[in-house]
Amino acid sequence: MHTNTVGVAPQEPVPMTFEFTDDALRRLEAMRQRSGADSYAEVLRNALRLYQWVRDREREGFHIGLARDDKLVRTITFQY
Repeated sequence: MHTNTVGVAPQEPVPMTFEFTDDALRRLEAMRQRSGADSYAEVLRNALRLYQWVRDREREGFHIGLARDDKLVRTITFQY
């Protein structure tokens, strides 16, 4: 049995269809190119992992922020 990076057996993919505006599709393509992802699905899976991580940290009482040279530059507040 193969496992992914978090030690969980991979699941069979489930096909899904999404509708994107032209602008959203351009942004998705730009993210795919910049990240080196092989597909839009890979970009969306990575985005989902990041979103889940952020929400989990917020539920634990953490604040998400940007830092430069070990100095907090800005706290990020997400609107859900």
